[in-house]
Amino acid sequence: MNFKELREKNKARCNEYFHELYQWDFSQWTNAMAGEVGEACNFSKKLLRLNSTIYSQKFTDKEKKKKEKKWKSALSKELADVVIYADLIASRLNLKLEDLIRDKFNQVSDELDCPYKLGEENDS
Repeated sequence: MNFKELREKNKARCNEYFHELYQWDFSQWTNAMAGEVGEACNFSKKLLRLNSTIYSQKFTDKEKKKKEKKWKSALSKELADVVIYADLIASRLNLKLEDLIRDKFNQVSDELDCPYKLGEENDS
């Protein structure tokens, strides 16, 4: 899977199974993405709480491991939803998500005088 495949299938699925991409304005798209970020934060909070002294005493080690696995899995799915929405927003703006990520990553690296850079568009 790459960004090009994500864009093609993400846009097609949106248009065919939900609504036309341009039917929503930018605030609707960003609000939807913010909802997914909020859900990710909630699972992150649960993981943090699971390791706190008071809360963690309520569970056996086996129960903690089970909850940790469940919440990490849920967190990972919410992170994927964030990226999927980010791609739809970029598509709505007629921009490529990979270009946005590369440019922003490299900008921060430049500001830090850091040698880590992402390749040009042709490298992906």
